[in-house]
Amino acid sequence: MACGQTTTPTATSPASTSSTPAAPSASGSAPSSGAPADSPTPSASPVAELLPIAGTWRVRKVLSQGDRSGLISDRTFDEETYSIAAGCEREPCDTVELTTTPLGLTSPATTTKLTRADAFYSSADQPAESIDCRTFDGDRVAGGATATTKLRLWIATDRPAGTSVTLTVLKGQIELDIKPTSVGESAGCEPQAASFDLSGRREEVAVRDPSGPAQLDLKPPKGAVFVRLPKLSTPIANARVNYFGITGDTSLELALSIARGGTKACGLIDYEWFRGDARPSACTITYMTDTEESIRTALDASGTCRIAAARFQSRYVINMPRWTAPPRVPKRLLDWWRRIINFIAVHEAGHVKIGRDFIKKLNARLTGKDCAQADEIISAWAKQHSAAQEAFDMVEYQKPWPQPAPGY
Repeated sequence: MACGQTTTPTATSPASTSSTPAAPSASGSAPSSGAPADSPTPSASPVAELLPIAGTWRVRKVLSQGDRSGLISDRTFDEETYSIAAGCEREPCDTVELTTTPLGLTSPATTTKLTRADAFYSSADQPAESIDCRTFDGDRVAGGATATTKLRLWIATDRPAGTSVTLTVLKGQIELDIKPTSVGESAGCEPQAASFDLSGRREEVAVRDPSGPAQLDLKPPKGAVFVRLPKLSTPIANARVNYFGITGDTSLELALSIARGGTKACGLIDYEWFRGDARPSACTITYMTDTEESIRTALDASGTCRIAAARFQSRYVINMPRWTAPPRVPKRLLDWWRRIINFIAVHEAGHVKIGRDFIKKLNARLTGKDCAQADEIISAWAKQHSAAQEAFDMVEYQKPWPQPAPGY
């Protein structure tokens, strides 16, 4: 029997290409030890080929679905620029040098040497780096762990399903070995192994100095009345709310900031049917007690093992945006923002309610059943739970977001 922490996010997503966010978007959550039971089955990874790897790549870095335990205090998604220099005049080379920077920026830069073995390029174990960790209760422990990483890259040709176009892609994996420090261990952090999946395409990425001027600096309309920006909280019943900061003084700047922050806090929306902006604005993470803790068994009169009681419990942590700067903002934009965060909070509260209702159903279904049926019952329940969350999103995504005042 296995029923671990459920951490697949549910999320709402704004568009970043217009002054008004698009309909909310979410990925359903399902209790399992890894990916949700009804997650779309990914296509097989393209086979590594000995093709030229040098050049500039736009790389998407995603925490592997099975490793989204909520205890890894790292972004589940990021985009970076990989600049790969060949270690010889003509590829394939025995070594290549990789320079990694945040997408579109020139710094901070990390340089790594990779050694070829067949069609793969691998780094040595990178020195342990201090990172934050999270306890099971969701508390962040600053510097509570160290992470040792190993990087592996390869080139492959890939033909997306339903097309006749063949693409040359960069594939890879970053493996993490996370060990709590004495501080992290005493706080309840645990050792973990995890990995990031990498996928990239060749692209001449426009870069800028992060200390230079912002790429987007829109202005509110003339005559706007400015007020102090309050520190708004968004309590949601039966959930703990964590915040990621966003900035701007126009609706478009806020939408872009939400999309960036939501993606880094929550990952991407991965419903197969969803065709909108996949960058989320918020997400709900579900934590479930494990099977040993939640199920009490006993032998009946015939000596058969029965589930005497099932007491699965769940906790919910919601990542929400919080407007943090500038210190004074247009009053009409603030009025719109209050409606936006209420809109998002109502959506996430809906996911929490569905989760709590389904926990009650799981406990009722298990109680009195033969112990051998537990895995089958939990698996079927997980699929139904995830389907219910997805059905909720399909309806929710059709709701229009509150509109800002003209010019804001």
